[in-house]
Amino acid sequence: MIAVIDETTIESGKGFIYVIASVAIIEDATLAQMTLAGVTQGRQRPFHWVKEGPEARQRMVAAVDQLGAIAAGFQQGCGRRGQDKTRSILLADALLWAVGEGADGVIIESRGRKLDVQD
Repeated sequence: MIAVIDETTIESGKGFIYVIASVAIIEDATLAQMTLAGVTQGRQRPFHWVKEGPEARQRMVAAVDQLGAIAAGFQQGCGRRGQDKTRSILLADALLWAVGEGADGVIIESRGRKLDVQD
């Protein structure tokens, strides 16, 4: 099983809410890649939820559902300067959840070369 982890922050009042979502795909990784590639086939840019319209989002949801995925979300409030620490805590929680669900591999969305090394 493979788990995929993504993150976002939401500005809220005087601070932020840091959110990490983890999705564990129950089918094998090769089938998952083929299924998800069918959603993004022929595109010029990668799929990114916030940049997609409702039809593309629905196609992705249907593909993930077809794979028998399960998901968990983790969130915590923080200030502007506390985002890295909060991210580390939530990322650890998401990884523990994924391993507990039986994931033997994890893909974390890239944040760029420099931050990927940190991750």
